[in-house]
Amino acid sequence: MSKIIFKADIDFEQIKSNLIPLIPYKQYYKDLKSTLQKLSKSEKAKKNGLKITMEIFYTKRTLDMNALMWALYEILLNEQNAGKIDIDKNRKTTMDLYLEDLEMYADRFIIKTKVGSEETFKDIHRIRKYETKGNYIYIECYKSTSMMTTVEHARWVEMIFDKLAEFGIIMENSSEIKNYWIDFKQHLNDKQINLYEDIRTQMEYKSKIINCEACGEFLGNGSGSLDHISTRASGVTTIDETENSGNWLHLCDTCHLTIKHQKGIDYFIKIYPHLKNKILSALKR
Repeated sequence: MSKIIFKADIDFEQIKSNLIPLIPYKQYYKDLKSTLQKLSKSEKAKKNGLKITMEIFYTKRTLDMNALMWALYEILLNEQNAGKIDIDKNRKTTMDLYLEDLEMYADRFIIKTKVGSEETFKDIHRIRKYETKGNYIYIECYKSTSMMTTVEHARWVEMIFDKLAEFGIIMENSSEIKNYWIDFKQHLNDKQINLYEDIRTQMEYKSKIINCEACGEFLGNGSGSLDHISTRASGVTTIDETENSGNWLHLCDTCHLTIKHQKGIDYFIKIYPHLKNKILSALKR
């Protein structure tokens, strides 16, 4: 578990008096309000003058997920460094790849503090740039994977799988990547994590999911098709099909037509257990 990320306007004179203004991100407002309301109604706390310390938590990415991320970066690195000798000054490291991705994809947040105190944050955050205005300095930081929630970090790992596929390192040619991918998908299934609940159109979903969700075959070349777990015949409306990514599977033709449609949903789940939670959830809806 890790503390929630706040936007922080920090004045070190305030720290001395234990007053630090913190602005939570919007997605946590609901729970934060509920917690504050409960504390404000605590008659026992008011009567006894108790000092209440509140910490808010979100689920942090697992260490296994972190290890998988670096294993995938190592595979990508070996491919990119192919043919380069060790002493080549242009030879990259896994950290180089990670920092490049932070620059390209990571969210950022701003910390405001007094000039001269910026050194305090170097060991805490990955700093992108500084900007000085008067007596204050604004520090732009990356939201690194150590600060991500489980879903955010899982999306980051999925992004690396996609980069491997787009780089030509496809699962059909690598049992190592295929095993990593299956373990990753099974982890998402076991934790009941849906990475793409915010996708609202079928076209966007197909473009986002570039590997067959069942077997991992590369579909970024325009192959494959979108399967509807629940169909109109079972009561699903056109709106449901269009706006519910939890009802879609982007599958290769073999998994879609030969296995799922010809052999049935029970057999499909049996050979692809990492899709069990998504399929059963869609059928329940």
